[in-house]
Order: sequence, then structure tokens, then C-alpha cells
Amino acid sequence: MKLNSKQKKVILKCAEELNELSTVLLQEVNKRKCKYNDIVAEMQDVEARISNLRDLLLPDRNYPNYDSKKLKLGSAEDFPF
Repeated sequence: MKLNSKQKKVILKCAEELNELSTVLLQEVNKRKCKYNDIVAEMQDVEARISNLRDLLLPDRNYPNYDSKKLKLGSAEDFPF
């Protein structure tokens, strides 16, 4: 995929939030501290970023896609960053 800087930022923000959620989940398991509120907050962040990613990748329109020339991405201009 050829991505412009805004589209790359959408993908990187989603990856960042997924990493933060995985960190909190691992802390819950390994440190045996109650991280419930942190987990829920990170889940909400991840859900928001996945929504942005869906708006960018348009999976309902593009999936499955075996031809990169036919791939149509959404505009990242509407995202707040």
C-alpha cells in the first residue's frame, strides 16, 4: 500500500494503542495488581483507533483484495491529528 503521512499516522496510532493495551494486560497477569480501570480505558482507546483504521482501510469494500492496484483507501483528512 502506498500511504501518505496522515494514513501512516492512523496506522501507527492504532499500533501504539494496541501496545499500551497489551502492556496493561501483561501487568495484570504478572504483577497481580488490579488494573481493571486501566484495562477498560485502554480498550476504549483501542476501539477508537480501530474505528479510525476501519475508516481508512474500508474492509467492507476492499476485503479480500488480491490486487493492490484496485485497493481504495479512505481519506485520513478527517482525523483529528
